[in-house]
Amino acid sequence: MSRARETALRAGGATFPFPIYERWFTSFHDANPAITVTYDPLGSSAGVARFSAGLFDFAGSDVPLSFLKPKRESIAFPMVIGGVVLAYHLPKFPADLHLTPELAARILEGKIARWNDPALRALNPASTFPDQPIQVIHRSDGSGTTFALTHYLSEAVQEWKDSIGEGDRVQWPVGQGAAGNDGASALLASTPYSFGYTEFIYAFRRQLNIASIRNVAGRFVQPDLATIAAAANARMDSIPPDFDLSLTNPPGRDSYPISTVTWLVVPLHEADVYKRDALKHFLEWALGPAQRQVMSLGYVPLPKRLLEQELRAVAALN
Repeated sequence: MSRARETALRAGGATFPFPIYERWFTSFHDANPAITVTYDPLGSSAGVARFSAGLFDFAGSDVPLSFLKPKRESIAFPMVIGGVVLAYHLPKFPADLHLTPELAARILEGKIARWNDPALRALNPASTFPDQPIQVIHRSDGSGTTFALTHYLSEAVQEWKDSIGEGDRVQWPVGQGAAGNDGASALLASTPYSFGYTEFIYAFRRQLNIASIRNVAGRFVQPDLATIAAAANARMDSIPPDFDLSLTNPPGRDSYPISTVTWLVVPLHEADVYKRDALKHFLEWALGPAQRQVMSLGYVPLPKRLLEQELRAVAALN
């Protein structure tokens, strides 16, 4: 960096990447004591709104800029790759639930309302389902995790696309809402017979059962670092210059179908030269050595081709 003046960067937004961002900001400050980054995990929509209003210097979002359309001229850089999981809380049930996107959509719509529904039993013939109502859990806030799930279901299920659609907020027909991935995963963990969605690392931390989802190759795939990486690599043939990448429903026998990138939204023009330099330095670090910290927290590092393209774009920032 050309300047070492004390500089504070304010940010906030997506809860999806918060565990890795929390580690990153601490590690970065340890290596660069003059720069402090604070991050408020209040959801993608609220974070980008505060960035647009000038309250944040940058924002975390799991929703692409083409959908949120912030008022401040900006670019979004993919930071890490993760997966949205369909989790469930079934006492005394083997942790091996198979779901098609159609069945998942029908549960979230309330059209499959009991665990022993014939459609679930037909797809999981070796399992015994309880005669209990399904308690649907969804996000109550503007959420990139919700966007990734509803974007996937809109691609995979025409009925969902026509009735619910995609968005960071949607009109849920049934269920109970919770704020943030931490709130949703906590409610799933504490609610017997529940079904909902959260980010992979939050489900892993709370030891939630996770469904295997049928992908476009017709295989039932569990989310893990390998299957999420397979989804990312399947979409690296064409990287748009604005990094508006969708990883949902990718080709490949091993691809997990509800994979997604998470972005940092940064201004194209920053008047404060100290903040500009600090932000560029952080981005170069996050897209470089910091990628080695990603897998230990349950995320997938960015593919080399994407990293190289992003670093060129960071260097060109004014």
